[in-house]
Amino acid sequence: MSALFTYTTLATLGGAAFATALAMQVIEEIAVLSRLPRLLLSWVAAVTILAAATGFQSGLHLRDLPLLVLNGLLVRATSVGARHVAVTPSTPTLPPAPPAQHPAASPGSSST
Repeated sequence: MSALFTYTTLATLGGAAFATALAMQVIEEIAVLSRLPRLLLSWVAAVTILAAATGFQSGLHLRDLPLLVLNGLLVRATSVGARHVAVTPSTPTLPPAPPAQHPAASPGSSST
């Protein structure tokens, strides 16, 4: 059976960041949770996903806690950054337009 997510892929930066982004799409729709800071919620989601992936692969140990906290920050930053790039409209950078040139009146011509 081919799976989109496995515990091995969830333990990677890309897999955990993508799963965190998906989880945040759901969490933002829950009224009670939407009142909490989004960056905190995304960190909690990232740590939870990493803890589950680690726990199901090799079991959780107290020594894993500092790495889960740091990796959770990295996954949260990656997930939030990817969302920012995807959601923020990009505007192409154009060179500045040349100044408008007005035809100068030639000497000796009258506008009467």
